[in-house]
Amino acid sequence: MKVHPWRIRRLCAIFLLLAVFVFVSVFALRFMDVLEEFDLHSPETAGPYILMDYGHNILVKYRFHGPPIRIVPVSTSDLHYIANELDDLTGGPETVVVFCAWAHFATYPMEIYIRRLQSIRRAVVRLLDRAPDTLVVIRTGNLKVLTLSVSISNSDWHSLQCDKVLKAVFRGLNVHLIDAWEMTLAHHLPHELHPPPPIIENMHPRLLRPSTIPAALGTHHPTTSKTL
Repeated sequence: MKVHPWRIRRLCAIFLLLAVFVFVSVFALRFMDVLEEFDLHSPETAGPYILMDYGHNILVKYRFHGPPIRIVPVSTSDLHYIANELDDLTGGPETVVVFCAWAHFATYPMEIYIRRLQSIRRAVVRLLDRAPDTLVVIRTGNLKVLTLSVSISNSDWHSLQCDKVLKAVFRGLNVHLIDAWEMTLAHHLPHELHPPPPIIENMHPRLLRPSTIPAALGTHHPTTSKTL
């Protein structure tokens, strides 16, 4: 898989006037390291975070996806369910929503994961009903390095089942998929729970509206996203 380099001028040009709402692992914010962080005194690995670029009218809000959570102690007031957050969004053509939920559900029965995704799906339907031009992007799980403990409690086999469930739940909706499973499987770099920067860089175009990608980049990118 070819990884295309990104220049911040192009990134800013495409994200101009966008409000981006992120409900995934904090690792996903690595591609936003050029934005200015508004200090909320949040836990480093849990958030919430607000990042801005005043010059290009870019606003990025990040929040963890709510319980279950297996990183650091987090105040219950900072744990918001994705469905509730989506219901609070106005949406529209200048809004991008990105979310992912899988790794922290690995030690729970699949039924719990399915119910959570069904709740999120209903919220996505409501969001797209009131604002059909909202861009909704879903990031799948990915392969990771398998130590003995991880193999027992959070194996790639379980993650693959989560991946299949996620795609089935959101099939038929006007949402876009970042297939991180296929991207990490195809890449030559070692598998990690948090994929290394070259893989993340190849996810960037998937966060943009497809119609804006060719004009902004002047190049063709491999198809690593799909509409469900």
